[in-house]
Amino acid sequence: MHARTTLAALVIALMAALGLGTAAPAQAAPAGGIENGTYWFNSPGYFGAVNRDPAVVRGSTLTVYYGGVPRPYPLVRTPRGAYYDDRLGARMTFTKRGDRRYAGTIYYYGVDGGKIGLTKR
Repeated sequence: MHARTTLAALVIALMAALGLGTAAPAQAAPAGGIENGTYWFNSPGYFGAVNRDPAVVRGSTLTVYYGGVPRPYPLVRTPRGAYYDDRLGARMTFTKRGDRRYAGTIYYYGVDGGKIGLTKR
């Protein structure tokens, strides 16, 4: 009996080392979020101007290119879009509006800072 237990332990250890063990089934991606792709990020500028910067969404990260310099924003999925919260007072919300657009608001310390949007390129 001892030899069978040792052999079973050896086989399990070998399978684990080779990555052949049984794995838990993959979790389904949560519903919602922002679809991966390239976008235009529209945000409020100075004196009523609207900034339009290229952006990319991959997974749970929105990367906006301000003057060619990338700025990543980790996103939290919601059933109808996503939001970014820097935990220092700034929050951006995005809600799906049709096939090619997400609209939302940017808040600074809970105060509405203007309308923002992502539009598919």
